[in-house]
Amino acid sequence: MKINWQGILSRVKTSLLGKGRTVVTDSLSIFSFDLLVFFFGFINSILLARFFGPEGRGIISILTLIPIMLFTFSDLGLSLSATIFPARKPDQARQYLFTLYLLSTLFSALLVLTAFLSFEYWYRFYQSYPAQLFFLALPASSWLLLLAVSRFFFLGMKQIFFFNLINLLQATGNLFITLVVGLFLKNSLSWYFILFLSNLVLIQTLVLFFLRKSISGTAKSHSLFLAEILKYGIRIYPASVLAVLRLRIDQLILGYLLAPELIGIYSIAVFLTENIFRLPAAVQEALFPQVSSAQGPDKYLLVAKTLKITSIIIVALAVIMIIIGYPLIWVLYGKAFLPAYPALIILVMGIIMDSIWKVVGILFVAGGRPGLVSILAFISTAINCLLSFSLIPLFGISGAALARFLSSLAISGAGLMFFHKESNLSWKEIIIPGREDYLLIKNKIWSWIK
Repeated sequence: MKINWQGILSRVKTSLLGKGRTVVTDSLSIFSFDLLVFFFGFINSILLARFFGPEGRGIISILTLIPIMLFTFSDLGLSLSATIFPARKPDQARQYLFTLYLLSTLFSALLVLTAFLSFEYWYRFYQSYPAQLFFLALPASSWLLLLAVSRFFFLGMKQIFFFNLINLLQATGNLFITLVVGLFLKNSLSWYFILFLSNLVLIQTLVLFFLRKSISGTAKSHSLFLAEILKYGIRIYPASVLAVLRLRIDQLILGYLLAPELIGIYSIAVFLTENIFRLPAAVQEALFPQVSSAQGPDKYLLVAKTLKITSIIIVALAVIMIIIGYPLIWVLYGKAFLPAYPALIILVMGIIMDSIWKVVGILFVAGGRPGLVSILAFISTAINCLLSFSLIPLFGISGAALARFLSSLAISGAGLMFFHKESNLSWKEIIIPGREDYLLIKNKIWSWIK
């Protein structure tokens, strides 16, 4: 069969620029950019391992994780609000963005200040890590929140290209930082975090330039929507925080219980497995506005169809990762990181469970029931936390992976039960892919190369 390279290039261009207006086309655009982000992140993960070794890799993992958690705690539903409100009222997008930036700056600054003032208290749990590096890393949380708000604002305005571009700029910036520090700055961790923060500031400056060219609004910029945004944000805040915390609590506990080099080894397993998760994450981001606007049984059929198709692909990717994982770690990261492989196998199973919840959970969020999502996420987080403290002392990083898998199994199973009861669909309609699902995937692939 003759391959139509011109057609492939045309479809790649369409995917990257985000010209579509359906779940499939928007998911494809997001996933296409995510593949680029993965490529740069993959190269960066190899260089980090080679330049800094397991211990340095572990220090970087914890020192970047804590600002991410601060950003998560300070995001009072602001990033999701940045998608919803401008999409509903595009003529007032400028005012919404001004309000979101104001709240983001205020909340993140307060949380960073609190972290600095309470440093002596919580640092006792992480004394294996240089104290001065925390002071360089913590301010990054404010810029992470601003970038998240900006990114989801572009999604709400259906400007998929800029939504994707922010992630790509961060990934390329991080790769550049690693190269500069590893090749010219003698693997200095202090310089790494100085440049890490500088990269975030630079990207946000570029984002402001993009925003000036792309948003409209007739009201004055100081018009605020504080009550509207905060009312929504407070409702979804617990679910948003727990969604991140349940996937990161194992690493926070590892940082407390084990040496940095073991965190570095575990981080490789986490990185390789979580990148399988890019597909359901892309689908979720594109599915959210579609489910929000769908009525009646259509939304249940849409979610069920999406779940079956993504499950086929995720399971296939998981099997491939298990097969190639050991030689991949050995060749690319080095023999010192081979103990990550048993944890990788367990984490792959957890990613399959998480992909189910990623798709099903969007139904409850889009349907205005963040309370249910919060309850399920809290239970899953509690399971992960309790099992991590029990299993890590016994099995090390494999214990952390097992705790995460069991917590993911719990939330995906509960989510499927609620979805089954509410949708009145049979279990076969929800989780068993049909011949038409496989044909859809096959036809999509062939349509790209014909």
